Amino acid sequence: MVDRDSDVEAQVRALRPQGVDAVVHLAGDGPTLARLLGPGGRFASLLAVGPEQLGGLAARATSVVAAPDSAILQRLGAEVAAGRLRVPIQATYPLEQVPAAMAHFADGKTGKIAIAID
Repeated sequence: MVDRDSDVEAQVRALRPQGVDAVVHLAGDGPTLARLLGPGGRFASLLAVGPEQLGGLAARATSVVAAPDSAILQRLGAEVAAGRLRVPIQATYPLEQVPAAMAHFADGKTGKIAIAID
């Protein structure tokens, strides 16, 4: 395990000097994380980062993109309403404080933020 608030690259290199087999990119700098791959490693990103954004760092890169349709969204909404699916919200901002919400998001803190529009 590595501490994301410290030098992730140095920590991973200390554990795996030859690089890792796979990177799942959920947040952070994609190219920096791709440099952690060993030969033949795979890179999967939920943030639309593919081979073209990595400048040749990961030839085996896949951008994973969701395309929810109305049936999926209705099912997810029903799961949330029934209490079976929970999305932890770290902070909620009123609509007039969207700039503060975006600054919070840009700080890279963990957790979801929400904008209240009532």
